Amino acid sequence: MVRPGRAALAAIAVCTMLGLVTACGGPQKARASGDGNSNCPSSASDTISRDIKIGVSAPLSGQESALGQLSVGFEKYIDYVNSQGGINGRKLDVTILDDKGDPAQAVANAQKLITQDQVDTLAGISSTPQNLAIAPIAVQSCMANVFVASGNPDLAAGKYPGVLPATTPFAAEATAIATDIVKAKPKGATLGIIAVQNDTGNGVAQAVKARAEAEGITVLPIQKLDPTQTSAPAAQLQALANKADFLQLAVSPTQCPVALNALAQTEWKPTTYVIDQCAFPSVMKAAGANATNVRSITYCIDPGNPAYATRADVKTYLAAVGTDPGVDTYGYTAVGWVNGAGTVAVLKQAMASGTFSRQSIIAASQSLSNVSLPLLPDGVTATTSKTNMNPWASVEIVRFGDGHWTSLYSVHVK
Repeated sequence: MVRPGRAALAAIAVCTMLGLVTACGGPQKARASGDGNSNCPSSASDTISRDIKIGVSAPLSGQESALGQLSVGFEKYIDYVNSQGGINGRKLDVTILDDKGDPAQAVANAQKLITQDQVDTLAGISSTPQNLAIAPIAVQSCMANVFVASGNPDLAAGKYPGVLPATTPFAAEATAIATDIVKAKPKGATLGIIAVQNDTGNGVAQAVKARAEAEGITVLPIQKLDPTQTSAPAAQLQALANKADFLQLAVSPTQCPVALNALAQTEWKPTTYVIDQCAFPSVMKAAGANATNVRSITYCIDPGNPAYATRADVKTYLAAVGTDPGVDTYGYTAVGWVNGAGTVAVLKQAMASGTFSRQSIIAASQSLSNVSLPLLPDGVTATTSKTNMNPWASVEIVRFGDGHWTSLYSVHVK
């Protein structure tokens, strides 16, 4: 028997309490088409004539609280837009609720934001389990959920109309990493993978394995890591040591520096990659010099890199975020700023369509075209369609050193 994952169980439980079983209980109906209008309540086409309400569910506490910095950057971008007069004179009002990293709480938060707070869109929500749990309710309510932190392939493929994932999809990350390995060693490359056993770790590991093997790279058996493990992955490293030229660490941000420090204690010196959720100076800091030359992929520049100091968007970001020690200025907060800017871009496009409503916000989320956003690498813009909601046509291969990430080159992934 196939058992539903914790995201699905969370959605079913809350949907049952709320009397939404018909709509939420069947993923077939929620995903039936790429048309965001097919099952919408009549209120979804009502014109929004007041200030704009945005709802965010975020892990402000709990084990995933580091990801709460995404909401900090998101809110600061909205504050910046409001300081500039809002959108066509309308202010944006953001409500952020703590989900503690729990999908069931995220679903409860989403339902409150939709039914009680009457937000016009959800946005900036992390991570994959939370977004998959919320998706059926958002679809049933004809509520967009834009620039969310998840690389899940179903979200990227547009199976939930109006859900726009900002995180690089697992397959796109795999394409970039395999491209970099082949570029470094065209023939005979061997790759080892350590993967934390959660949605992201498994998703990235399996995608990287499949793409690497398609490129002729030998992939050793994937070494599994428990999500709760905080000690060094000694057994996993020993199983791979000196058998691979390249190492992919598909582990959590807290596990990344621990693994890098443990790797440095061995004689094995592979070219090492960390997944994009580890590609922040604040994450690498705990590894010190052991993070030097580690590689990753990203769609967002490191605003702390001196090479970007003269960029106007970097100056604006740093001035708005400030130097509060509680803010991860050069990490998740920067990505949250990008997500806030992307959300505003969707709202502007919906407003320009002639009728500003929940339905037009969904339509706008599915039809972005070469939209420029702050803190993106030169030449990178956001484009979406009903069947491909991944906004990034390319990502950057980056390398860590001297406390910041430096872009090496772009890889086309879409």
